[in-house]
Amino acid sequence: MRLYRIHGKALGAHPEPARKTLRRWLGFIARSPQLLDRDRRLAWLWQLGIRVGRVEGSVKERVRYL
Repeated sequence: MRLYRIHGKALGAHPEPARKTLRRWLGFIARSPQLLDRDRRLAWLWQLGIRVGRVEGSVKERVRYL
């Protein structure tokens, strides 16, 4: 997140619209029944970790990178 905060605008990076971010989160949550499937559980939890980390980094660095 720190690199995004410092260099994002210079590289032409822009955060995606809030509506799109919300849609992605809702889609991800809708796939939560994958937790019941032993073969898909790890991949779903891995994605959850990435998403939570992005939220934490966004709050810490005061940028929106979700």
